[in-house]
Amino acid sequence: MSEINLETQYVIGIYIPFLIVTVFVHLSNTNRRTFVGNVGAFTILCYSVLGMFACELVRYLINDPGLNIVADNGILMFTCLAMTAQFLLTYWFYRSDFKMPGYITMIFFIFPVLFAIAALSPGYFMVIELFEMRSAGQGYSIPNVDFVFPGWEMWSLISTIYSYLMIATALIFAVFNHLRRPKFNMLPSVLMIIAILLTVISSVVTQFNFNPTNLNTTIIAVSTTTLLYHLAILNHNQNFYARYARLAAFEFLKDFVVIFGKNGNVADFNDSASEWFSSVGIDLGECTYDSLMEKLKELGATIGPAIGKEKGEDISITNKGLPMVLNLIVFDLDAKKKSNQGTIAFFFDVTQNREMFQKLEKRAGVDALSGLPNRMAFDRALKRYDKQECLPLTVIMGDLNDLKKTNDNLGHKYGDLLIKTAAKILEGACRKPHFVARLGGDEFVMLLYRTEEKNANKLIELIKAKMAESSETLSFKVSMAMGAATKRAPDESLEDLIAVADKRLYIDKKAMKGEAPR
Repeated sequence: MSEINLETQYVIGIYIPFLIVTVFVHLSNTNRRTFVGNVGAFTILCYSVLGMFACELVRYLINDPGLNIVADNGILMFTCLAMTAQFLLTYWFYRSDFKMPGYITMIFFIFPVLFAIAALSPGYFMVIELFEMRSAGQGYSIPNVDFVFPGWEMWSLISTIYSYLMIATALIFAVFNHLRRPKFNMLPSVLMIIAILLTVISSVVTQFNFNPTNLNTTIIAVSTTTLLYHLAILNHNQNFYARYARLAAFEFLKDFVVIFGKNGNVADFNDSASEWFSSVGIDLGECTYDSLMEKLKELGATIGPAIGKEKGEDISITNKGLPMVLNLIVFDLDAKKKSNQGTIAFFFDVTQNREMFQKLEKRAGVDALSGLPNRMAFDRALKRYDKQECLPLTVIMGDLNDLKKTNDNLGHKYGDLLIKTAAKILEGACRKPHFVARLGGDEFVMLLYRTEEKNANKLIELIKAKMAESSETLSFKVSMAMGAATKRAPDESLEDLIAVADKRLYIDKKAMKGEAPR
């Protein structure tokens, strides 16, 4: 073995750290719990770097012309394998949802091996002769090396061209896909491009011998590249896992999810959405957001604000003869709203929730004793009736006479019966679209849709007559003081109207006491 000079020590001192890094990265990334993707290509990349190290160290440590050519040939082969692995890793990185067929991958890796066999074939006997001469004590010196390897330069040229084609294709592919990549996931892509550029630049430096020593910068660059790939892929994996988790949630979600693109057209939808919209005769693939809403309305759907404190809109529709309610919530795909990236619409089947809500709402709006709507229901009714199409709107306020006296003298059982009897009479006289409610205690109210005050007064007389008739069959008297007031103009206040009707009620109450003292 020749003496290791200062330059060789310098080269080995640089190679060793990169060798350790390569081994560490290889061992950490081939653990499937931390590495997802083309494990085979990454393994070949690491092994190629280790092979290049081994060939280069043989050249520096042994320093024999014959073995140097063998080592150079090995470096060419491992370089071709490394470039192929880089291309496949780049392809996988930007197309992680597409798996390249195995036979195509094998073809990529067979070519460098064939180059190596072709280049070594004329030197095979040379290697044998080396060892025979060494055993005879003649050393390693072999004359006419160029004559022994007549085709080596050709295979070197082919291997070089192949390597440059692989890395150039990887670089073009990476830059093209980088420009189409979402902004939130740029860092891994930047690391990938830097890794490829590092390999290209170092290969050019080595090819034209820009470095003052015999240091093989391609080996160092490819070793550094493995580290950059390691960092890029680990960063990419976080989004990789999240992507497939979102995809699983998207596909298995029972609710309907529809994604609309920038132009409003449907870009994607899950299986649940496809199945349900197909059942009502809607082809999502031909819809925009607006046309989808119009088609739902054509099917008889009513669309309005969601009830209670819930967000979005409620779509009430009949599907296969059964009523159904969908709660529609729409989100922008660009959370910061800096640009129009489209929208995603969620259709939640809330039929049971709405039915339960309506039952509870109806129960909450009903007076338990009389069965009439209560004050809460009356307050909501005021908003419905306070419209121009309801004018003239007449309010009748009623106050049940002698409720306290009936409770005191006959007991609450008869007091309750008095309330029920009066409520039944009012309900019978006040048919839809009119409205009647018990406000509490002995107070009642009626809202008469498109009714003039004179007609309201006739109704009051009819109600009083009905109550007088019912008193003949009961052990107590049923009577009610009533007052009416009418709203004819939209700008008139309902509060003022109720106050007027209430004032007339007490006038009637005093008159009734004067006419029929108890």
